[in-house]
Amino acid sequence: MIKQGRIKLNIDISDFLLNEEQDIFQAEDVDESNPPEPKNVPFISYVEGSYFGDSDIFRKSNHLERDSTAIAECESHFFVLSREVIIQLRKTFPAEILQMSELAKKRKLRHQQLIKALKIKVDFI
Repeated sequence: MIKQGRIKLNIDISDFLLNEEQDIFQAEDVDESNPPEPKNVPFISYVEGSYFGDSDIFRKSNHLERDSTAIAECESHFFVLSREVIIQLRKTFPAEILQMSELAKKRKLRHQQLIKALKIKVDFI
């Protein structure tokens, strides 16, 4: 949870910008040893009292790539709950943790919709 400050979740649009010369994605032309600087575009903001990262805590694997990057817009302070703490809390508060998990799924879906809309918008630029 954001105790102080604000963040924006950003998507790196360099992954899906079309190459002007060819009709293929730039990501296919990237030298993995020298990746380009990310072209971060914000798609949602969070302010004091709100939280983010819940979908990462509730997913089954740590090995899945995140769909966005949180970037603080100013000096920010956070309250942080780890996956391990959530697992412990599930033993004491199973209904509440299930409710948090369901809300995280809905928020993840909303993020995916916003990212998809941004990708469509970028394709027309």
